[in-house]
Amino acid sequence: MAVEYDLVVVGDTLAGRFAAAAAAQRQARVALLSQDARCERDLALQPQTLLQASHCAQYWEALQGSEGAPSPAASLHWARETLTALRERQGPAVLAAQGIDCIQGSGRFQRTPRLALATERRTLRARRYLVATGSLPSTPPVAGMGQVEALTPADLWQPGRLEALPQRVTVVGGTPCGAQIAQVLARLGHAVSWSSETRLLPPEEAATARWVRGRLEAEGVRVLEQAPLTRCERRRNSLTLQAGNRCWETEAVVLATPAAPNVAGLNLEAAGVSTGAGGIRVDSTLRTRQPRIYACGSVLGGYALPNLAQYEAGIALNNALFWPPTRADYRRVPWVVPTDPPLARVGLTARQARRRYGAKVAVLQQSFAGVASALASGEEAGVCRLIVRRDGTLLGGHIVGPHAGEAIAPVALALQQNHKIGALASLALTGLGAIEIVQQTAQQWPAHRLAQAPRLRGCLDRWFELRRQYAR
Repeated sequence: MAVEYDLVVVGDTLAGRFAAAAAAQRQARVALLSQDARCERDLALQPQTLLQASHCAQYWEALQGSEGAPSPAASLHWARETLTALRERQGPAVLAAQGIDCIQGSGRFQRTPRLALATERRTLRARRYLVATGSLPSTPPVAGMGQVEALTPADLWQPGRLEALPQRVTVVGGTPCGAQIAQVLARLGHAVSWSSETRLLPPEEAATARWVRGRLEAEGVRVLEQAPLTRCERRRNSLTLQAGNRCWETEAVVLATPAAPNVAGLNLEAAGVSTGAGGIRVDSTLRTRQPRIYACGSVLGGYALPNLAQYEAGIALNNALFWPPTRADYRRVPWVVPTDPPLARVGLTARQARRRYGAKVAVLQQSFAGVASALASGEEAGVCRLIVRRDGTLLGGHIVGPHAGEAIAPVALALQQNHKIGALASLALTGLGAIEIVQQTAQQWPAHRLAQAPRLRGCLDRWFELRRQYAR
């Protein structure tokens, strides 16, 4: 029996939209089922626009003082106007013009008589299905937390919520989302505490994570690291939170804890899809146990990072529509923690590299304070770290500083193409820019290599001495 679509994408998330648009560009017939995932898109866009607005305000103050600088209210208004414009440019009419059938409402998989997705008005049948419904914040198992009206990141961006937020706020969860929300609220004038049951940003290098912590503390955020909450109690107009032997008062709690997959009501088990607390289970091609259903984005678990979701959407789309299959390789995929300045990384950390290769690992480090583009812009805080094997093989890169998301791109490309560190050192730059920090860090490699090879250093000394003696 013929089917109506080549691909049905479930979830109007960033990953879902990217997959639907890419499939339509390849002449596939696509349907996008929107289950009101606007909150996840807003969660990715609105905090970033707020940080950008507050960054401009800080830059203005640095140049001309506080007089005339945009206020927090003005920054919030600008961010919402920007978000409204983005929604208009990415609305259903734009998707329909690309050849995508946009269907509003919820859907539920049914396995008999044939695999299909039943919506409120019709049943969708396709060769392949892609689940990209995103994730929802999880509530930590803390005594008394169920009695508190804790806010989710999506709640913050509802109209009027930020304006009505009390002065003292605690952000729970040492995730990238937690770091971003803590910084946004601090710049809007709130007294912010940021609590994490583990060390902050656990997958990141400890050295770069400390830079993020230092920046947030400099902006007034109280950071409580490795402080798992044990109790939450309401007392009159405030809340009392306890983490071990530490106790503090707050007026609102925002949950930025690791998220749970948003799969309620999809009937995935009946369709043969295996799920767990971490998310939908897939193989390296992002295919589920049901051969016709794929999944991508934060519904798989892990961080809800836009570029990571887009990478997974590309892999899943290719495997759902074409042959031969490609496998997801996260070792060479960069991602960015969207603070200001951002933290970007790709590849192995220094600790992971030393576990795998032992002492044959070098770490090259360069501060932004020595980079001309950073000096010109007045943004000198930050560091670049490149992880290299003794033979010059590039293993990873970690950058925290201005435009780190752009600067990490050549490092990721070098890793993907198996280039050595010399390729980054010999980059031909067109002028001052974000990539300059990468080039300067890579140019430390010859000096580091000589420092580890006294025989080679001695040979070079004698070589140049002979040339000086017999120079004409």
